[in-house]
Amino acid sequence: MQIASNSLQSVIHKNKRSLVLLGAGDNDLLAACGDFHGYIIKGSLWAAGSGISAACVWFICVAFRAGVLTWSF
Repeated sequence: MQIASNSLQSVIHKNKRSLVLLGAGDNDLLAACGDFHGYIIKGSLWAAGSGISAACVWFICVAFRAGVLTWSF
């Protein structure tokens, strides 16, 4: 028989009168938060990279138009 103090799982006593519902375990919630924050970080990096790329292309086009850069070919 396994003693609760030696268990790796938390012991939750179910109270039938309680209005609070039991959610997922802490590890599951932390993993879900990590996935969610990973998507946000990836999306932010893609947005920033796209903005920087567009700015570089715009700068080069304006520089060619102004005659600052010349086509060497």
